[in-house]
Amino acid sequence: MTAKFKAFTLLTLLALILAACNMPGFSPTEPEPSEEEVVLTEVAQTVVAQLTQAAEAPTSETPPPDLSTETPIAEETPTITPSSTVAPSTTPTSIPSNWAQFIDDITYPDGSEVNAGAAFTKTWRLKNIGTSTWTSGYDLIFDHGDQMGAPSAVQLTSGTVSPGATVDVSVNLTAPTDPGTYQGYFRLRSSDNIIFGIGGNASNSFWVKIVVPEPTSVPDLPDLIITDITLVPYPPIQHQPVLVKVSVYNQGATTTTDFAVEWWASENAPSPAITWVVHGGMVKNGGQVLQSAYPGYSSWYAKLTIKAVADSGNAVAESNESNNVTKKIIKVSQQ
Repeated sequence: MTAKFKAFTLLTLLALILAACNMPGFSPTEPEPSEEEVVLTEVAQTVVAQLTQAAEAPTSETPPPDLSTETPIAEETPTITPSSTVAPSTTPTSIPSNWAQFIDDITYPDGSEVNAGAAFTKTWRLKNIGTSTWTSGYDLIFDHGDQMGAPSAVQLTSGTVSPGATVDVSVNLTAPTDPGTYQGYFRLRSSDNIIFGIGGNASNSFWVKIVVPEPTSVPDLPDLIITDITLVPYPPIQHQPVLVKVSVYNQGATTTTDFAVEWWASENAPSPAITWVVHGGMVKNGGQVLQSAYPGYSSWYAKLTIKAVADSGNAVAESNESNNVTKKIIKVSQQ
């Protein structure tokens, strides 16, 4: 029995009860209903109203859906879009036949100071990273920049430099006379006149970069040098006396005090053969020829080095102490 039918049955019974309470014959003249009868009537009316609403309300039971009438949902298939980027093909890069790599500055790294007009030798260490062997036909060549007395070409090596090997390459230079920064660029040239260098394209230059400083003030001091050594007769003859003449000169800025000059018959002798003392010193830009007889050589020599030393005892403070010695190669004839 459904809930709707049960509600209809109860509603009918209550309607009959209410009808009995309102039967004909009840009039205002008749006695009023008791308090209990009024309460029962009100309760019955309330129940009737609630049952009426329940009967008229639609049932809450919902039939299960008819799956046979539902439209199936199509499964979505993912769409794969091919990438527009294509990996580039790799082509091996060929190694240049002639190619160098800079390894190090062996002498005079960048920014080295070199006095004005001074001679110096720049040396680089290079590595052969090409496929050809460097031979004596390869040259170091000046490319551009400040040449600083560099020759246009210098032989790279007297031997061979195989791929993967290193070599020290040198060039003789002279610093400019004016203060400043100077930079000269160099490259290499193969035996078949191919010019090459360093860098990714084997065409970059390597360089020498120096700084010529401002000249410093020279103190007002004397500077003694030996300008000449003369033997009379020349060549000297074995076992015969010889006159020795030594010229000394003060190229400094002031007069000297007393000093000594020595002449050595051989640079390897245990002691000098002649010593002179210049008393009273020597004036600025002044010179003197010192001479004495030497008994002669006991042997003949095809080649012999003699020398003279100015201020041999270092009695004079000079602006340049490194130029006091002068050497000369002679020969001594047989009798």
